[in-house]
Amino acid sequence: LAFAGEHFILRDAAERWTLAGGTVLLPDADRRKPHAPDHVRWLQRLSDAFAGPAAWIRTMLARRGWMSISEGNRTTFGAVELETAAAALVTAGEVHDAGAWLVARDAWERLLAASREAIVKFHAASPEKPGLPLTELRSVLATVPDEVFQAMLAGLERDAHVRQGSVIRSRAHRLELPPQLREAGDRIRRTLSEKPMEPPGRKELAPDAGAQTALRFLIQNGEAVDLGPELVLGTRAFNEAVAAVKSHLQQHGGATVSELRPVLGTTRRILIPLLEQLDRQRITLRQGDRRVLPG
Repeated sequence: LAFAGEHFILRDAAERWTLAGGTVLLPDADRRKPHAPDHVRWLQRLSDAFAGPAAWIRTMLARRGWMSISEGNRTTFGAVELETAAAALVTAGEVHDAGAWLVARDAWERLLAASREAIVKFHAASPEKPGLPLTELRSVLATVPDEVFQAMLAGLERDAHVRQGSVIRSRAHRLELPPQLREAGDRIRRTLSEKPMEPPGRKELAPDAGAQTALRFLIQNGEAVDLGPELVLGTRAFNEAVAAVKSHLQQHGGATVSELRPVLGTTRRILIPLLEQLDRQRITLRQGDRRVLPG
């Protein structure tokens, strides 16, 4: 088993004559394009890097920008001296510690910059969406090892970004409709505000694809409450209705739909899906034809 930094000698079959000698540079070298000019120049630099572990680490990082710490296991350097050299480079700010990987500082900054740029572009193109899917960011950084990618995400979170489930966003990002949907969104807001407890049906409220997209945004953003396939209420109206229903039930112990209609000043078209939503959320409990408060 060969180790990087080991010297070797080639002799004839009878071992009488020395034919050549050298130093092992890469025990697991990639045979593809071994004579590419950039690769040859890097190998020449690597041949001079075995004077000490710090020089070797710097040279290895110069190839891709990152290296696995386990690559040091196939060198003539000891584990302790490699660990000490790596720690010194991290302390000096030359190298970023990414767990089982080391990343050159300039490569680390390029990764962060590329990620920030991708997030900014996504927010500009899709301001109504909560953040850039991590799968899309991963495709931007396709050559980066998974461990380095995860460390980079943690770096972004320390740098004014928020990771939420499968997306990442700038901490300053605020959801808003894109320009082409703002008029539809404003019209829906006005309609829900003008008739808070008697809004039109969902099809009338959002008659086309653009309005439907705007309505979904308002629901996801907490400005409206989805009460089923036929009805949407503004969030303020919904909260006021919930408070009125709870107050009435606390005072009377329970109530039927007919008894709650004058409390909210609305029709069965609104009241039935509203109460069904409260049942699903365990705000109310249905007992026969009456609603009561749970517990």
